[in-house]
Amino acid sequence: MPPGFVFTPDFATPAEEAALIDLAATLPFAEARYHQYTARRRVVAWGSARHEVGADEPNRRPLHELPPALATLRTRLAAWAGLAAEEIVQVLMSEYRPGTPLGWHRDAPQYELIAGVSLGGPARLRLRPWPPESGSRDDVISLDLAPRSAYRMSGPARWGWQHGLPPVPALRWSVTMRSARASAIRPSAG
Repeated sequence: MPPGFVFTPDFATPAEEAALIDLAATLPFAEARYHQYTARRRVVAWGSARHEVGADEPNRRPLHELPPALATLRTRLAAWAGLAAEEIVQVLMSEYRPGTPLGWHRDAPQYELIAGVSLGGPARLRLRPWPPESGSRDDVISLDLAPRSAYRMSGPARWGWQHGLPPVPALRWSVTMRSARASAIRPSAG
């Protein structure tokens, strides 16, 4: 794995996973929009370092409205990442229906540390250096994300690598948490 990438299987307990999946059934998921592109995954977000809640983002909520199960997970993920819970400025819950991919990308540059937990079905996380040097499949690292596993990306893994998911085989959710960027000078998102 690239420096700054940490993976922990069984981070969440089966009871925590069940509570988060039950929560997902109550949330107003909507397709994720990125500029003019609409992704196939559906999301609900709380807080952000960049956006205010606006009428064009009906699935974005203020961070202080975080449901209790996500607030507890925010505290645990922050501690695992060496942060105070308040340093997590955005929480995103994503729903991936069978066949939904997540294309190659780096997270938006206003965020620093990225941490996530997988729920429900499995997924395969792919990582490749940024910018892609040779375009060779040998450059790609793959990691199976089992339900309840957690990952975090900081430093070189955050800024020098892209990540994505091939189409998922079964319904899954992910919870992604992000801290605000530590400095104003960072590479642009790819």
